[in-house]
Amino acid sequence: MAVNMGFGGTIRKTSDGELFAAGDTCRVFSLHIVSSTDTGGVVLLKSGGSSGDVEHKSIGTANSGFTDNIENGMQFTNGCFVDVDANVVSVDIQCIKEL
Repeated sequence: MAVNMGFGGTIRKTSDGELFAAGDTCRVFSLHIVSSTDTGGVVLLKSGGSSGDVEHKSIGTANSGFTDNIENGMQFTNGCFVDVDANVVSVDIQCIKEL
């Protein structure tokens, strides 16, 4: 099955929020998490919105950067919400919105 690729690139998140709106289809390929000095930050990717199901969990490394590569990308068919904990300084997400 061919995928009609659309808009893509890197999106930086420093707090909770939509990566793509509910109803959008997107694919996430990797996350680069920068954590605080206290402990490794946790990033949750949820489908559909802030109260959606957790589809992917990444745990960073304290006082460092950590890259989580997702083989072949993870598809979200009803948008994607990013939930970051207090130990995440930033997360760069490689993603694409499918058309």
